[in-house]
Amino acid sequence: MSHSAYHCCCLCDERTFYGGIDIESKDCVCTYCAVKLAQEGIIVRDIKEFVNFISTYPSNILYDFLVLHNFRCCWYENNIDDLIKTKIGIIKEFERE
Repeated sequence: MSHSAYHCCCLCDERTFYGGIDIESKDCVCTYCAVKLAQEGIIVRDIKEFVNFISTYPSNILYDFLVLHNFRCCWYENNIDDLIKTKIGIIKEFERE
């Protein structure tokens, strides 16, 4: 999870690198997630490609995809979590405790 000074992964929400003050949450794809997706034939090199992928992925199987790939919501408001919540609703398993 990003603490407003770190970039975090749009999928797993882990910190990726320090970015300074007021970083937008979930604005990149970490190496681990990018490699894991690529091994399945899903090429996602940046946040725009991830948004496009999620936007076009069938809503009825998106939940299973997110579980398989360790998706986690962020404590901070962000466009990725909002997109996913719009597609499949709020899923308690993905929320931070």
